[in-house]
Amino acid sequence: MSAWTRGHGDVLRKSLLIVATVGLIYGCLPLLDARNPHLADMTCPECHLAGDAVTKENAHQLLASQEQLCRSCHENALAVSHPSGFAPRQPISDEYPLDWKGTVTCSTCHLVHGNGPHLMRGKKRGRELCLSCHDMAFFDGMKDNGLSIQADVHLKQSTELAMEMLDSYTAHCMECHGDTVRSGGAETQYNDFIIAHGYGTMPHPIGFNYDSKAGEGRYRSSTELLPELKLPEGKLSCVTCHQAYDVAHGKLVISNEGSALCFQCHDL
Repeated sequence: MSAWTRGHGDVLRKSLLIVATVGLIYGCLPLLDARNPHLADMTCPECHLAGDAVTKENAHQLLASQEQLCRSCHENALAVSHPSGFAPRQPISDEYPLDWKGTVTCSTCHLVHGNGPHLMRGKKRGRELCLSCHDMAFFDGMKDNGLSIQADVHLKQSTELAMEMLDSYTAHCMECHGDTVRSGGAETQYNDFIIAHGYGTMPHPIGFNYDSKAGEGRYRSSTELLPELKLPEGKLSCVTCHQAYDVAHGKLVISNEGSALCFQCHDL
């Protein structure tokens, strides 16, 4: 083979390589777009004290706590979720880092600039993830042995059972509690599409727009309620009165001694 032939052969191979590479890049563009990282549409100064001059060394210096920053987009997820912003009582795996103050934050479990499913760190999920920080003794005293917490670290906003007057958190609660009327659980009253406590307990309507009732009198304004009483989508919900994500699953958000919880809403 002549030098001319070899030279043109090299040029041809390089040309084909360039064409293939360009084709591969353009072919992958939709995939790259689909993996657009979380917060990609935000600028550094919206969270970081150093503004556009963020480095590995100063990235931890934020304009506010992670909880405050994440709450601006994920208000309800933080309100009905695994606790955050506290120092753990026992050592935690390096796989799940604490912040510079030694506290559990959103980024302990989530890669806030990541692009994986639910932005999760590592590959552990469900019970296996819980046991990275807790032992089974932690769950033994819970009413359901911690199954609800192990299944969902954040209370899901379900739409499968949602009715016209139900908020999505209540719909998710009903996935487990809708068939427990005989044991004092919740019951669906289909005539008015509301939820009430089960037989033998105080019946209480739920699923209505709270401020519409407050406008009728005998209800306090939603602006007067303690922050513990949540009104997702503006509606009275299971999570208005009950702690969904807590060691004492279903515990009242505040004590009802002297009807204190009742008087939070009712202006009698």
